[in-house]
Amino acid sequence: MKILFIHNNYASNTSGEEFAAEALENLLIANGHDVKWYRRFSDVINNSFSKKVSAFFLGIYNPKAIQEITDLLSSFEPDIVQIQNLYPFISPSIIKTIKRKGVPIVMRCPNYRLFCPTGLHMDGKGKVCEKCLSVGREFNCVAKNCEKNYAKSIGYALRNFFARTLWGLLTNMDAYMVQTAFQRQKFIDNGIPPKKLFIVPGLSPTIYKIDKALESKYVSFIGRLSEEKGITEFLKAARLLPTLTFVVVGNFTASHSHLKVNSPANVMWKGFLSGKDLDLIFKQSKIVVVPSKWYEGFPNVITRAMKHGKPVITSNLGAMAAIIDHEENGLLVEPGDTIGLAKNIRELYEDNEKCSLFGANAKRKADIFFSTAKVYDDLIDLYQGLLMEKEKKTRKILFVLHYPPPVHGAAMVGQYIMESITVNDYFDTHYINLGTSVSVDEIGLGGILKLKRYFKILRQTFSSIKRFKPNLVYITLTASGPGFYKDALIVMLVRSFGKKIVFHFHNKGIAEKQDNWLDNALYKMVFKNAEVILLSKHLYSDIKKYVPIKQVHYCANGIPENKFKNLTLKSVNEKVQILFLSNLLESKGVFILLKACQLLQAKQLPFHCTFIGSEGDITVGKFQEKVIEFGINNCVYYAGRKYGVEKEKAYSQADVFVFPTYNETFGLVNLEAMQFALPVVSTYEGGIPDIVVDGKTGFLVQRQDAEALANKLEVLILNPELRVKMGEAGRKHYEEHFTLEVFESRFSKIMQELV
Repeated sequence: MKILFIHNNYASNTSGEEFAAEALENLLIANGHDVKWYRRFSDVINNSFSKKVSAFFLGIYNPKAIQEITDLLSSFEPDIVQIQNLYPFISPSIIKTIKRKGVPIVMRCPNYRLFCPTGLHMDGKGKVCEKCLSVGREFNCVAKNCEKNYAKSIGYALRNFFARTLWGLLTNMDAYMVQTAFQRQKFIDNGIPPKKLFIVPGLSPTIYKIDKALESKYVSFIGRLSEEKGITEFLKAARLLPTLTFVVVGNFTASHSHLKVNSPANVMWKGFLSGKDLDLIFKQSKIVVVPSKWYEGFPNVITRAMKHGKPVITSNLGAMAAIIDHEENGLLVEPGDTIGLAKNIRELYEDNEKCSLFGANAKRKADIFFSTAKVYDDLIDLYQGLLMEKEKKTRKILFVLHYPPPVHGAAMVGQYIMESITVNDYFDTHYINLGTSVSVDEIGLGGILKLKRYFKILRQTFSSIKRFKPNLVYITLTASGPGFYKDALIVMLVRSFGKKIVFHFHNKGIAEKQDNWLDNALYKMVFKNAEVILLSKHLYSDIKKYVPIKQVHYCANGIPENKFKNLTLKSVNEKVQILFLSNLLESKGVFILLKACQLLQAKQLPFHCTFIGSEGDITVGKFQEKVIEFGINNCVYYAGRKYGVEKEKAYSQADVFVFPTYNETFGLVNLEAMQFALPVVSTYEGGIPDIVVDGKTGFLVQRQDAEALANKLEVLILNPELRVKMGEAGRKHYEEHFTLEVFESRFSKIMQELV
């Protein structure tokens, strides 16, 4: 893998940020990856006023950096770009250049500069502050003069403002790499989507050996000599503990002279150290103190001390409290509490046993949670995830489909697709609800509200094609009637963009309308060069006139395993319980079943038939009228709508499932019944013969034949052993062919072929 690192060093000397980035570089190279840097250094400003002004403008827009990055992208051809600090000589203006090249960008965030101009979430008085997240955003930095210099505060605020509004620093990254769960939550609170946030801890790659022969005597401060790092509190604590030797390691400049001049005599100033010299300080330290007063991203000094087997005393704040476990591998003190800091240093220093225990615990935790192996795995998982997302963007599918409400077969399949990990992990997907009805009783009706919903679908389709730019448009086309005319216009809109289309049919009726001159003309236009998914080979005759067999794909539906498996255990019923579960539509065979019940009652057979479902073109009143007309009040009951556990319970209490539909493409309810090991009596309609194997998992009868239906129900009423045998065979048939997993696999393979 080829990775381009982009970073603006704070100075020529390696700070914690640079150390962490270089440690990742070395880790990647050691594992066979190719890493190249684009790097700039801030110390060239060197207190020059003109260079500071120039740096301000270059931090907003740097044409030279844009050109150099463009050339580097072309010559190096990285798989991943990792950005850290862009200020002041690179600028966020390079982001859109990288995005245009299509290279995934991950931003490593060692601080909070995305939201706070200073990067620290601290105000000018040294207090934790998050005002930049409220009204006024970056310009609170000016109001509070967070840089203690109005010109600098204004410059920093403007820089962040342009980064956010002009260059999209908060939105254009493919991923943001944070170091702790605390930092991740802060980024979420600030509006970064959780799916873009990845925790990769800071890295101290060297495997340190404990040198027991070397005396550990120092209380050490290692890091940037700045107020937010708590250097003042450290020196004050040293003054309170004159018998202990304190050590300060960090880049010492003229601006720090006052610290040294006023420091107590027991403080040793070592200046900037690295490599073996720095390791020696860690080894000679008895305690490492990190009294930082800001949240921190991931203070590398803490994990480096832990790997040296040194206890750490740090602030009970932000990332520090996420790394150190109080009274286990170190101690936590309140930030800015000099007295508390000095007290904890003295007590831990004097307790050699606790000091050793904390150090051993610290090393153990660091070796487990902050090891090079774990950091590498986390980093590569992040990179590979980004590359998979990049690959997904070449497989864009716009789904224009039905999903609930209302609940019906096609809508449920739409919901399964929307929620499918198999589908959505492999393809870059976008969904539009094709439905204009919000309840079952609206289906087939018109009205102003439905017209408004339809125009909304057209706007969404147009907008999605323009912005999302799909490779394939998937439409659950209505086969005939007003629904087809509605969908045909959507097809025309998609065709105007030259997009490839696949239709997934959950209904039928084309063959019945193909002789109508208008429908025929529209069918020819709609199906031209289109791919089609059918639920069963039994349904091909419906579209045969318009679609060659080579453009047809078959994908039987599947349903998820019910959540209440214990309910599949059958109870013994005194009367055979027959269950019908579907919307009360005449085409579902409701009246045919009622007539069959009348025939069964006339034979004085022991049964009871329960109807469950929403009102459709048959109202409850009309249903009850028919029940009274047939004189079957004692053996038929309408139980209303049932969902979830109530529906599952109804299946579990039934002995036979019946679905005498005469307008169906598939019939998901048959699969639901087979889940519960129920024998199914249904019709030779649509793809139902693929589900119900006649004579094995149930019986099939001709459509609208109440007498044949009654005869098959009679066989099952009188043969309990046959009911069980067929039910078990149906359950096995479901498990082998109609689970949701099997459906998702079938569907995904078809989409892969088409996209």
